[in-house]
Amino acid sequence: MGGDVKFEGTTEEWDALVEKSRQKKIITEIMEADAKDGLYKEQTAVDWLIDQIESKGDAWENASIRRLQISIDISDYLDLKKQAKAIEKEQILGARLDGFKISAEGWNGECPFEGKDDSIILEKIDNNKYYNETYKK
Repeated sequence: MGGDVKFEGTTEEWDALVEKSRQKKIITEIMEADAKDGLYKEQTAVDWLIDQIESKGDAWENASIRRLQISIDISDYLDLKKQAKAIEKEQILGARLDGFKISAEGWNGECPFEGKDDSIILEKIDNNKYYNETYKK
């Protein structure tokens, strides 16, 4: 038979493989249901940074003067700031790439790279140059 594959392991290995496949299917179904419920929404870099600062820092509220104060180690803050900037850059450049793929901007409405690997389009649109010219000080 042309497409058949023969399993050359023990019965125990086969049973473990079948069980792992069953568990993977269940996990996939749960994750798909959760995604439909909106549990896997992407965060903006700003939302991520706020969550991180609030989770790593000690916060207290002074209601009488309407102030929330957060104390965080300077090295943690600098690390979070660096990570947030990297997330923001990735999101901006990802959105730009998606825009080029959808609109074929710059190719007179034609998309000569349709179905090609993203790296080919990235080579043509030079995302890093765009980011540095647009967002770097």
